[in-house]
Amino acid sequence: MLALVLSTGAFMLWIFAASYIWPARPAPPSPATAPGAAATGPARPTATGLAAATTTTGPADGFAVAGADGPRTTVLGGASPTSVFPMEIGLTNVGAAVREVSLRDYKWHVDSDRPYPLLVPLASPESGETYCSFATEKVRVETFQADVPLDEVAWEIDAEGTDEDSVTFRVVIEREGRPVLEVRKTYSLARGGPKVEGRGARAIVRHDMRLEYAFRNLARRPLDVILVQRGPVGIPKEDLRVDDRGVLAAVREGDETAVDKKHVRKEVVEKGEVPLGKDTPESVVDWVALANKYFGCIVRPVRSEGSAWQVAKAAATHLTESRAKDFGEDLTFEIVTAPIPIEPGAARVVCFECYLGPKSKTAFQQVAAYAGHNYFELIRADFYCCAPAPVARLMMWLLQTLYWPVHNYGLAIVALVIIVRVILHPVTKAGQVNMMKLQKQMARLQPRIEEIRRKYANDRERLNRETMAVYAEAGISPLTQMWTCLPLALQVPIWAGLWAALSSTVEMRHAPLDGYWIKDLAGPDAVVRFGRAYDVPPLSWVAGPIGALNLLPILLAVTMYLQQKYMPRGAAGAGQTSEQMAQQKLMNFMTVFFGLMFYNAPSGLTLYIMSSNLFAIVEQWRIRQHVREMEAKAREAPPRSGTGLKVRKPRWYEWLEKQAEEARKVKSSRKD
Repeated sequence: MLALVLSTGAFMLWIFAASYIWPARPAPPSPATAPGAAATGPARPTATGLAAATTTTGPADGFAVAGADGPRTTVLGGASPTSVFPMEIGLTNVGAAVREVSLRDYKWHVDSDRPYPLLVPLASPESGETYCSFATEKVRVETFQADVPLDEVAWEIDAEGTDEDSVTFRVVIEREGRPVLEVRKTYSLARGGPKVEGRGARAIVRHDMRLEYAFRNLARRPLDVILVQRGPVGIPKEDLRVDDRGVLAAVREGDETAVDKKHVRKEVVEKGEVPLGKDTPESVVDWVALANKYFGCIVRPVRSEGSAWQVAKAAATHLTESRAKDFGEDLTFEIVTAPIPIEPGAARVVCFECYLGPKSKTAFQQVAAYAGHNYFELIRADFYCCAPAPVARLMMWLLQTLYWPVHNYGLAIVALVIIVRVILHPVTKAGQVNMMKLQKQMARLQPRIEEIRRKYANDRERLNRETMAVYAEAGISPLTQMWTCLPLALQVPIWAGLWAALSSTVEMRHAPLDGYWIKDLAGPDAVVRFGRAYDVPPLSWVAGPIGALNLLPILLAVTMYLQQKYMPRGAAGAGQTSEQMAQQKLMNFMTVFFGLMFYNAPSGLTLYIMSSNLFAIVEQWRIRQHVREMEAKAREAPPRSGTGLKVRKPRWYEWLEKQAEEARKVKSSRKD
């Protein structure tokens, strides 16, 4: 058990340390500025390496933009509980951008009624400039090799509050006083209906927003237009321990859509830009997303027959020069189109379907539009290396299946504990009985072992050989103790899968056990909140910042200690060696370490392990009763050799013992 705990801890540490020891390969250099481009100033940080250099003061020489007189804001949808929309979108005509998005059916904190702020504006700590989501970075008129920045231009609000629940912005790009290109940008929001309540309610609310550009050629010659579109900005951090925000892209090859990896903010800031993909004859960029642990913003290019266009480049980037640790919202992505040809007087459309909402496994698998583009990859990207996707999917399915009879995810976790303990009971019982038998045998052999240690104290190899010979003579195999470790070993994948499920199932967020103590199974129980987080060595070294008094991890450590007390072991001097006593002290230390490690862990995981420990204590008590009954029957029966405790081992286990014994004999004969 000690070796299993230490190896599991080492493996978990390795997962987090490997990315720092061997960082990802640096991104390839960005394409050079297009030939002949007019660069009249330094490149804007918002378009680093994505297209030709732009100016910081305005359009290229000879170009101007006709829009509105000043900034204005408007609202699309609503976030009140009775709203027919799934979200409220605050829009600004500066850059025709989204200032903020609030989700109707999700709260900011477990004790707050404020709608969840999925996106917020981002202010640079250096310049004070404000960045908003989905702003039009610029339009490049490739025909004239000129860049026209539009992210700081006040667009005209051409239409708002229509029956289609949409808002349209409009600007006209002029060259030498003559209109060249009209750009219309329309946001449309789908109705989601009020949230459905009730025991059997399983309504799926779609969180879709459509972003559409209409480019009209007002010149007398054909134009080639390139669009640089900014993605979402300002998604909040959900995890207390690590920065869970990142950018990822899905690439479609044939009918398959897959994600390479998730790029976290640290990687993006260090590299300045991380390429995510582009359209090729073999594959296309299916969608690009910015996401945290439970929510995501997916932008999917729509390539219909009437408006076919290509993605020349998609890249994760940051907006300002800040590399501050707490400036974590500084993360986004940009999509650059290939040149779009437009004939004089004609119009071309570029459209994006945007999903702004929870990372819901149910929605991603049951809504045809989401399933067809494999939005579930957004969830799978957060699965831990120690929890393969099939294990995490199984745990998510089990939790959601057990939820419906009891209508409480906390009780569903307890039910899962009972199911697992019942399934593992035969293995646990056999292991406990076998260990008690082993201890009795070890107690009888202890004098001989101590004599061998004294005799061969200076010959380690001979000491091991003679000790193994005594064990073999008594019929004790080195694999015997593995039987006792087997139940714990079988539960480690369950722990990892449950951790991944709790960190990826949005239904678990703010799901309570009782509503008074454990109010959020996806976060710490936080019995007493401190108002702010503190770094408390050495606790913070393992658990992260401490912002509350969490009672559940303390109870977890207590139950682990009690379980160790109930584990079958020999008394000192009666089968328990000095090494075993030292290991027992180390196991007591490990119970404290586990309490620290799980201090800021999701309450659902801590509840599972604590409940499992409690059931294990009861189970061990019952097994001891069973052993005493067996010993009583053995004393009443006629005398026979052995201890009176017999364990029926499966054939595969007997085969392993036989192979180990043969290997030991071969090794011993070679040394002799």
